[in-house]
Amino acid sequence: MFFDAHTHNTSLALGHGISNFRIGHDTKLPKGYFSAGIHPWDADSIDIAYALQELESLLTHPHCVALGEIGLDKACRVSLDLQTQLVQQQLYLAQQLQVPLIVLHVVRTMEEILAIKKQTNINAQWIVHGFNGNANTALQWLSQGFYLSVGAAVLHPKSKLKEALLSIDTSRLLIETDESTEKIEPIYRAIADILNIKTEHLKERIYSNINDLGVPLTN
Repeated sequence: MFFDAHTHNTSLALGHGISNFRIGHDTKLPKGYFSAGIHPWDADSIDIAYALQELESLLTHPHCVALGEIGLDKACRVSLDLQTQLVQQQLYLAQQLQVPLIVLHVVRTMEEILAIKKQTNINAQWIVHGFNGNANTALQWLSQGFYLSVGAAVLHPKSKLKEALLSIDTSRLLIETDESTEKIEPIYRAIADILNIKTEHLKERIYSNINDLGVPLTN
């Protein structure tokens, strides 16, 4: 089994991955484990008070293992101030409900996310999903205790991820499909080739990481 750490495929069996439920956008809960959150793209187009009530309810669902994806995105039309306020409101809920994982959408906002993390007293692990940066960026995230989740971008022949992956401590590595139509298996194989290890060994490493994060696995 290839664990998918962040996907919009809602049909994954329990223990095979973490599907994303985007509040204000999705209507049907995933079959297996899932994350729930208000995406920064939606911050100015939904009823925030109602969405936060829905989020509070979802975060107590027995199959909800993470808050997310939440975050900051300088490439979208929504003001950064509004996005930041929404992130802080969601993190407050996660703190109150002792949510163990935070899944982040980060676009050109590393400095802002790092500042929020330093200001937030929450006992959770933070995951940068869809990581597509270079080695220096990877090391900056890792030095602050983040996990990095890598997806189909690694399959691109000119991807910066090849250099970055060689600098990443694999105990902080996760693998995802996100919204890609690509299956998870080729992504694992590509990463294993870059790291010069067997795909089976990479699967075991990811299993161990997911287990460390407290997400139950199914072999």
